Amino acid sequence: MNNVFSNRELKNAGVEVLPNGNVKTYNKTGYMRNFLCLVSEEFCKDAITNDGIALEVGIGMGAVLHELINKGKKNIVGVDKEKKHIEIANKLLNKIADSRNKINFSLIHDSLPDLKKIKNKLFSNILCAQVLHYMTPFQFKHALKRLCGLLIKGGRLYITIGTPYIKVYKSFLKEYRKRKKNGDKYPGFMKNVSKYHPDGANHNFGQFLFFEPKILKARLKEAGFKVIYSGYVNKDNRDQAGIIAVKK
Repeated sequence: MNNVFSNRELKNAGVEVLPNGNVKTYNKTGYMRNFLCLVSEEFCKDAITNDGIALEVGIGMGAVLHELINKGKKNIVGVDKEKKHIEIANKLLNKIADSRNKINFSLIHDSLPDLKKIKNKLFSNILCAQVLHYMTPFQFKHALKRLCGLLIKGGRLYITIGTPYIKVYKSFLKEYRKRKKNGDKYPGFMKNVSKYHPDGANHNFGQFLFFEPKILKARLKEAGFKVIYSGYVNKDNRDQAGIIAVKK
């Protein structure tokens, strides 16, 4: 996967780039993506084919938004819960956004499950990548309801989310499989991450909500979506589940 921003561009925007090329989030939830995964690529491809508004929840440094702007998308909204991410994305994206004609581009400091600051807008395409696995099952259900309400009829939702097969959490698998066998709708809810992480939770603040594709698909269908794609995002591992769903 090719990086969207060069190390020089990131450093000029005040971003600390680690020796391995990673960039930590400023809200201590892992790393910001400087590339597009397969689901993010599909989001961009679909979004530029219509005149609707595209929304990304959890923009990080703005790699996906850069692709949308670069491909000529005219109506774009980006949301992140971390103000520093908004600041960085503005620095990285303003130049390219200003070079485009008649682009309606805005960044908002807000977060799921409520997205309180988004009012009187409906979206044709919504991307929510690596965001929902930090929620409780209750918050997750509320977030899906909110995202569904923000879509036009026929609008598409794109999700990527962590799975219980992330190697560092392998000690959780036994409990996960037990819950799954017993019919738990959210067998991947890890209330106490430090119990299973070898480094005592590392960057996580305490909980994770993991899904494998089949279970994620079931929850999306219950929320009123028609699922048109579900599977593992990466070809070489099962660390992330991805889904594309349509509002009925």
